Amino acid sequence: MYQIALTLVPNIGDVHAKALVNTFGNAESVFKAKRKDLENLEGIGMVRANSIKAFTDFNSSELEIKFIEQYKITPLFINDPNYPQRLLNCYDSPTLLYYRGNADLNQSKIIAIVGTRNNTDYGKSVCEKFIEDCFNSEWACVWYRYHCT
Repeated sequence: MYQIALTLVPNIGDVHAKALVNTFGNAESVFKAKRKDLENLEGIGMVRANSIKAFTDFNSSELEIKFIEQYKITPLFINDPNYPQRLLNCYDSPTLLYYRGNADLNQSKIIAIVGTRNNTDYGKSVCEKFIEDCFNSEWACVWYRYHCT
């Protein structure tokens, strides 16, 4: 619950969440940390510390947990041993990833496909064919569709 909640805190993005988890050990400890300890962390300051301490929308995290359980989706938090280790080298690696099915995101042959907000029919058909071909090979295929609200 705390891992999902950390991704919902206003003013806390992936970079700050990663720094917080590295400092406090896990997401729950971030929420239980003293305001002063949060404020003193480089890049967090008073505004972000206040956002963490004022956060109360844990209900949204619980709803997310029910959803991922219902649809058999697996969450991978940044400190999970199954989290893609190559992503940890990225400055702004996602704090939380989700996947369905069987996936070894640390295997040697893996390809990621990032979607677009405004795809064409041609782009969609080429991408679908490409993904289908990847499923019939030894490559792991991961795709992400960008949502803009």
